[in-house]
This record gives sequence, C-alpha cells and structure tokens, in this order.
Amino acid sequence: MSRRDMGEADRQKRKRINTVLIIISGVLLIAGVIFLLIEPYKAWKRSQITGDAMNIIQSEMSAGNTEITMVVPKDGNEVPGESVDYYGDAELIIESETTQAQAGGGSGSDEEVVLNCIGYLTIDAIGQEMPVWDVATKVSLRYGVGLYEYSVVPGQNGNSTILGHHFKNGTAFAKINKLQAGDQVIFTATDGTVYVFVVESSLVIPKEDLINYIDASVSDVPQLTLVTCAYENGQSTLRQLVICKLAQ
Repeated sequence: MSRRDMGEADRQKRKRINTVLIIISGVLLIAGVIFLLIEPYKAWKRSQITGDAMNIIQSEMSAGNTEITMVVPKDGNEVPGESVDYYGDAELIIESETTQAQAGGGSGSDEEVVLNCIGYLTIDAIGQEMPVWDVATKVSLRYGVGLYEYSVVPGQNGNSTILGHHFKNGTAFAKINKLQAGDQVIFTATDGTVYVFVVESSLVIPKEDLINYIDASVSDVPQLTLVTCAYENGQSTLRQLVICKLAQ
C-alpha cells in the first residue's frame, strides 16, 4: 500500500472515530437534558394532580358530598427523599406497603391508589390551600398533606398532626417556617365544618424527638400540629413544627 493510500486510510479511520465520538457526545447530552428535566416534570405532574384534587374536593363539598376520594397513580411522580421517615426510627415509618395497599383498597387496580379526603387546609399567611388525606403515606404526601395515624381529626379533643413535604417549589409545607404567632390555619372538613386554628408556637427539633410531639395524647384540647422537614448541612435531619390551638 502506498503512503497516499495509508494516509487516506488513516484519515478515514479518524473520521469514523470522530463521527462515533460526536454521536456518543450527542447521546450523553440528550440523556443529561432528560435527567435534568425528570424532577421538574414530576413536580409539575404532582402540582397538576394536587390542583385537580382541590377542584374536585371543593366541587363535591359544594354538592353536599362528604365522602370524597381521589384515584392517583401508585408509582410515578416520586418525591426525592420520600423514603426518609419522619421519626428517625426505621421501625416507625410513616407508611409501609401494607398501609399503602389498604389506602388503595377498592381502586380495582394494582397501579392506582384511592386517597380519602377528610377536608382541606387554608393558610392565607403563606398563600397555601391543600387537600388533607386520611393517611400520611408516600403516595398521599405527593398530592397534599396527610393525617398522622395516631392523632385525631382536626377539631376533636386531642392533638391532630398533619404531615407534609417541604417541596423546593414552595408548595405543601415548604413555607410553614414563616408562620408567626397569631396567624390562622383553617381546616375545612368535608361536611363543611370550619375549624379556625391560631398559631401558638413554631420550633425546629431533631427528627428523633418528633415522636414526643405528634401523638393524640400530647393535648387534651383541640390542637393542630403541622410537621415538615427542616434541613441541616443539606440533610433533612431536623423537623419543623408549627403548633396551633383552636380559636375561641
């Protein structure tokens, strides 16, 4: 083979290598863009479903219906870090597959979960209005906030604990740290009864101490405790609590 032929062969080889590298770079770029868009898309979907839920809840309540349910996907729209429990004790997690399956009982599909609404929260001081589900599972907390299993329904004697995520887009309980003493947190039950709570105190505690604040027995009068994650060094090792008393 002549030098000219060898040179041409080398050029063709380099051209093929460059083409392959360009293709690989393009694939990696597209994959990177898709990866960056996954969480914003999930956040958008969660927001859409939550908004639809609020519209359905208020429409059903206006029609006099008190038993209100919402069918949502069992998988998908996951929240980053949602598997981290609120207790700091692996044996005391908010939800399990069993609890989630019970919450989805009657949905007729292994791919769906039925959420049961007990009312909605209105917090004008931070511009939030959100559904309150009767359980606090990974699925329910994607689309609103949920009632802690061992507390009471808001308005009853005892402590009612409602758990919610601290979403990066500022929804759910992300802004409850801005609530001040005297601000109102209003719970409207599905039967139309309105309970006005007034913020009494706000505190941040280690997640290990949370169990001392969320049980029904914490109070013998109607109390509402809002709970979400608080961050320390980028880790959700703390819990933000807002404690409210029923207005007289």
